[in-house]
Amino acid sequence: MRGVFLLFSCGVALVIELFLGKLGLPLPILGLTLVYFAFSRGFGTAFGMAVLTGLLQDFALGRKYPLSILLLLLQLGAAVLTRKFVRRDQLLTLLPVGAAAGLASFFGSLAVMVWLGDGMKMPVMIALFIPFSLIFGAMFLPFWTLILDFFATEIGIAGFREVSRSRLGRNRRWRQRNGRSGA
Repeated sequence: MRGVFLLFSCGVALVIELFLGKLGLPLPILGLTLVYFAFSRGFGTAFGMAVLTGLLQDFALGRKYPLSILLLLLQLGAAVLTRKFVRRDQLLTLLPVGAAAGLASFFGSLAVMVWLGDGMKMPVMIALFIPFSLIFGAMFLPFWTLILDFFATEIGIAGFREVSRSRLGRNRRWRQRNGRSGA
């Protein structure tokens, strides 16, 4: 059931991202969905889904090179690095994680535009989309986490918040057993 939930969630995110991209809104919905799964299921699972969905996205966009995989992995890496510096037991701690993933998505998209030779839009894109990427990523990731957690608990799967609490409890118990303080 976890696999079905993972594939369905990533598939829906991919379709939404492609649809919004056709409307001219380059929103990193798939990348933020993979960030959710990196924290609730593990980085290996999210890495595998980034490769699979990145290939599907590149195929749907008709690209010669698998650039979407690199963009998705860049978002995952930025989120994982940011996550190490925030607490793991609160939903609001996803704000800087989402902002980092959104910003990584922007700079990755900018690099793709330079690679593909579409540099005419760059000054406008930089001025408009840096703050937009930060704000969208920061606001969308906690919201999307609530939605995905709701569906995960409805089908009987532990969501992000449950997994975070259990990991935090295990870490706390380990520190107590080994005589180490949490501060």
